Amino acid sequence: MGDPSVGLLRNIREGKYHGGRRPSAWNTALHANPSGEDGGCGEKEEAIGSVSDDIENEYVSDASLSTDGESDEEWGDGEDESSPRYLEACARFGAKPVSQVLKYFPHDEMIINHYGIGVRGMKALVHALKVNRTLTALHLKDNSLNEEGTQVLCEGILGNPQIEYLDLSMNKIGIRGAICLAELLKPSSGNKIVSLSVHSNRLTDRDILPLASTVGKSERLSNLDVSRNNFGEKGAVAFANSFAESRSLRTVNISWNTFFSRGCEAIAQALKLSQTLRRLDLSRCGVPDDGAEMLLEDLPGSVLEEFNLSGNAISEEVAARLLEACPNNMRLNLEQQLPTGKSRHW
Repeated sequence: MGDPSVGLLRNIREGKYHGGRRPSAWNTALHANPSGEDGGCGEKEEAIGSVSDDIENEYVSDASLSTDGESDEEWGDGEDESSPRYLEACARFGAKPVSQVLKYFPHDEMIINHYGIGVRGMKALVHALKVNRTLTALHLKDNSLNEEGTQVLCEGILGNPQIEYLDLSMNKIGIRGAICLAELLKPSSGNKIVSLSVHSNRLTDRDILPLASTVGKSERLSNLDVSRNNFGEKGAVAFANSFAESRSLRTVNISWNTFFSRGCEAIAQALKLSQTLRRLDLSRCGVPDDGAEMLLEDLPGSVLEEFNLSGNAISEEVAARLLEACPNNMRLNLEQQLPTGKSRHW
C-alpha cells in the first residue's frame, strides 16, 4: 500500500483539501493582519540548553535537535503552507499523517488530545508550525511525547510569539521537558506563553524544580496547571517563591501533590507578597491543621478571590477559623476533608 500522505498532498496542491472547517472570523482577522506587522521574531533559531544548573546541562547539552535541516524562516512569513509541509515532513520522518492535525491548521486552536503522535509525529508537526499563521493554542494532551518529543516541540516553537496556550498534560515530559519549557517562559526567549498545563506528568521534586523556579520570571504567564504530579515540599517551596515574584500569574492549580506543612508555610508567605494571584487550588495536597493555620494567618491580607482547600486533613475547628478569617470577597472551598483526630464526621 502506498504512502497515504502522497494522495493528501496532491489534493492540497490541487486545491481539493481545505483542512476541515472554514476559518473563523478570528482567523480571517489574523490572516488580514490589519496592523501591518509580520509578528516575526528574527531568523535565527536558538538551541535550548542555555542554563546554568549542572543538572539542567546534563540533560540538554547533547540534545540539539533539528527537525528540518533547512534555513530558518520568520514566524508567519509568506503564504500559509502548513498542510503540505506537514505531509512532506510525515513522509520524511516516517510519521503517519493525522487528519485531525490537517483540519486545525486554518484555525487559531489545535485540539489533538489522545492521538499518540509520538516523537516522529511531533517533528512533522513542528515542521508545519514554522510557517503557520493562525494557531495560537496547542492542546497536545496524552500524545506519548515523553522527554524527547517535548524538547522537539520546545525547540521548534522557541522564539515564536504566536503560541500563547500550551497543554502538554499526560505526556511524561520528565526533567528535560521541564527544562525546555522553562526556557520558553524566560522573557529573553521571545515567546509569549499565557497559559501552560503540565498536569499528570509524574513530575517529582527533581523534575519540577527547573520549571518551578522559572515561572515567576515570565512576564506573560497568567494560568498554570501543575496538578496531579508527584512533587513534594521542595517543589512547593520553589513554586511559592515564583508566586511571590510573579507579576502576571493569576490562576494556579497545584492540587493532588503532597507537601504538608513546610510547603504550606512557603505558600502562606507567597500569598502575603503576591499582588496578582487570584485563584489558587491546593486541594488534595495533604494540608494538615498546622499547615492550614499558617495559611490562615495571611488570608486577610491576600488578594485571592478563590481558594480551594478541599480534600485535605483539616479539622472542623481549624476549618471554622479559616472560614472566619476569610475575606468577604473570597470563595473558600473546604469540602470533603479527610478524617482527622479532631474531626467528628469528616
